[in-house]
Amino acid sequence: GSEYGLFLSDGQITWSVHLNGRYVNVTPAQRVSLNEWHHIAGVFDGNAVRVYLDGEQMGAKPGSGDRKTNALPLVIGGDVNRNGVGTSMFRGQLDEVRLSTVARYAGQSFKPSRRFKSDDATALLLHFDGFVGPWLFDSSKAGAHAKVVGDAKLVPLDAR
Repeated sequence: GSEYGLFLSDGQITWSVHLNGRYVNVTPAQRVSLNEWHHIAGVFDGNAVRVYLDGEQMGAKPGSGDRKTNALPLVIGGDVNRNGVGTSMFRGQLDEVRLSTVARYAGQSFKPSRRFKSDDATALLLHFDGFVGPWLFDSSKAGAHAKVVGDAKLVPLDAR
């Protein structure tokens, strides 16, 4: 019953958007290789659900209508169950996470940025530069600072 989800399991990307009572899922055949940096983007523009890997469109399906919303927390690096608890936690490294109020990417390809900047369409921007207590700061205007749970840790750039 979530609004959307971007999943990575065994190198397989799945981008799901809940529209008009059903999920529109895009699962490209291309798998993510290990031990190298990748840019993964899920886009919903009101007409289609698309997945990009390293700036190349890997899959798309038509999709329109109302997105289902709920009061569950956003879990980055995992899924969320109906009780709001994180499940299926990701084992890997995340460099940045950005949620936008607009479809940032269109067409077949674009040049991915290594570090994002906040703008008026940025709803959440996590750089993963440092924790303060249990908090990871949101660099968007929303200031929706993330609470770090579990055994997440920061890894210096030179150790990646």
